[in-house]
Amino acid sequence: MASGATSTFRDVGFALGPAIVGAIALGSAAKEIGRNLAGNPALSEAYAAFQASPSHAPADQKPELEAAVHAVASGPLGANSVPAEIPLPNGQVAPLNPLKEVAFDALSHSFSVAYVIGGVAALVAAALILAGGRGGAGQAHLDDDPHTLDG
Repeated sequence: MASGATSTFRDVGFALGPAIVGAIALGSAAKEIGRNLAGNPALSEAYAAFQASPSHAPADQKPELEAAVHAVASGPLGANSVPAEIPLPNGQVAPLNPLKEVAFDALSHSFSVAYVIGGVAALVAAALILAGGRGGAGQAHLDDDPHTLDG
C-alpha cells in the first residue's frame, strides 16, 4: 500500500507541480507588467501606439502586426515572444514591442519566486516524511512480538 500511495503522489506531483509553478509565475508576471504599465506613462503611451499600429500599417504588413499585437496582449509569454525591434528593408531597426524587456524581467523574477516556493514545499514534504518515518506510539517493537524468539 505504501508503494502504491508513494507512486500515486509522485505522479500527482509530476502533473500538478509544473501547473502550479506556471500559474504562480504567469499570474505574478502579469501583475508586474500591469504595474509597470500603470506606473510608467511613457511605456503606457508606447504600448498604446503599438496596439494601434495595425490600423496605420500598409495592407501587406497589417496581418503580421495584428498577430504581434494579439500575442503581446495575450499575456507575459506572448509579450516576451514578440521582438522589441525589427529590421527594416533599408537596414535600420525599428521599435516594435515596448513590453519585451518588461515581460522578460517579470517572467524571470516570477519564475524565480515560483521555484523558491516549490523548493520550500519540497523541504516541508521532506520534513513531514522524516517526522512520520520515525514511528509513533502504535509502532510495534520486536520485543513485544510474541512470534519472535526473544518474546
